[in-house]
Amino acid sequence: MKIVIAGGSGFIGRALALRFKVAGCEVVILSRSGKGPGEVQWDGKSLGPWASELEGAAAVINLSGEPAILRWTPENRKKILNSRVDSTRAIGSAIMNCKEPPKVWVNASAVGYYGDTGDRLVDESAPPGDDFLAGVCKAWEAAVDEFKTPATRKAIVRVGFPISLDGGGLQPLVKLTNLFLGGQAGSGMQYLPWVHIDDLTAIFQNCVENEKAPQIVNGVGPNPAPNKDFMKALRMALGRPWSPPAPAPAMRIVGALIGIQVDPVLASSRVVPTELIKSGFKFKHPVLEEALADLFRASEKARR
Repeated sequence: MKIVIAGGSGFIGRALALRFKVAGCEVVILSRSGKGPGEVQWDGKSLGPWASELEGAAAVINLSGEPAILRWTPENRKKILNSRVDSTRAIGSAIMNCKEPPKVWVNASAVGYYGDTGDRLVDESAPPGDDFLAGVCKAWEAAVDEFKTPATRKAIVRVGFPISLDGGGLQPLVKLTNLFLGGQAGSGMQYLPWVHIDDLTAIFQNCVENEKAPQIVNGVGPNPAPNKDFMKALRMALGRPWSPPAPAPAMRIVGALIGIQVDPVLASSRVVPTELIKSGFKFKHPVLEEALADLFRASEKARR
């Protein structure tokens, strides 16, 4: 079984590729460089020789997109939006040109679709938000809908905050916490829709293999946590004491200095995976403290 992963050189893509390889699949990664093992070059927006990789594939998974934490200058806003929409359209066009199209197309989106939800619990039935990231996600998903693919089932995974020690947003939090700077961000009341990387890759695999999988799912764990509780659990996992909070104004100043956008960190996303749970999907790591402990155990084992 052949799985093609666009944007598969990131930490989610690497974990997903490993999952499918362990399951005995052939995995092809579409990347900008095309120089890594099993990688084929593409530019993320144009049809090219890479498109032939989709012929007869079991699935194509699109994870492509510039990091949303880039400083939201006008130029970066275009990059964040276009990298997602252009890559999705390129995948759709490639599928339309296939003689034997892939059986499944799974496209990433993000929980930013819902905007800042405060303490309101939201699931897949909630309407989109009205901020910048919500607009990006709406355009991202609309690009999938542009293509009619009767021979290819489509699914969308709205990804939350994946926790992994191999990349993503948890790594800098671990570094800060080890430096005794692991306090809450802003008010600490904003919800973080975390998901263990193993559960997230299992969600994508379920979308590929389960013909009855919901078309749109939230790629998050079942227990989103307020930032203050998340950071407390992380401090406990690392054996660090209470740390002073990072006020929102100070975070915005630091973000401007180092070129990152802190709005996604300060926004609240109390998002739950109702459709996954209704479909019978079982989370391996639904509890935050256990999920963190599992990551650190695995990391310690790998170092031995």
